[in-house]
Amino acid sequence: MTAKEYLKQYERAVRRAQRYRQEYEDESALIDAVRSLSDNDGMPHGSGISKPTEDKAVRLADKKLRLINAELEALRIKQDLFDFIDRIDGIEGDVLYHRYIRLLKWEQICLIINYSWPNTMRIHRRALDIVQHSIDTFEIE
Repeated sequence: MTAKEYLKQYERAVRRAQRYRQEYEDESALIDAVRSLSDNDGMPHGSGISKPTEDKAVRLADKKLRLINAELEALRIKQDLFDFIDRIDGIEGDVLYHRYIRLLKWEQICLIINYSWPNTMRIHRRALDIVQHSIDTFEIE
């Protein structure tokens, strides 16, 4: 595993959780829209829960569970990554924290650490070398 692959795990997990959240919200909105249409159609409705309603509820619950699991996984990865980055002293650790934990853009990081773009890139390269060395010596997996 390369240093960047290791460091980008959290970003990938966050994106996955965001996709699941969007899917859950879309499904929930669709169910609410269908429910409001059918409730206000002026027609009598049975008192029992129909099979389609039950299926929608099960699908929505499955999506919610998938979302919760994805968010928990993202949180676990974030904590592991934070613990690793926290052991890196100096400006290299700061750059890694802002880029891979806070998920900031390079322009924002340059402003925060008060370094030019080329210097920030040099610092990032050194930081990646530190991470790669740790990976190569089996300090992390």
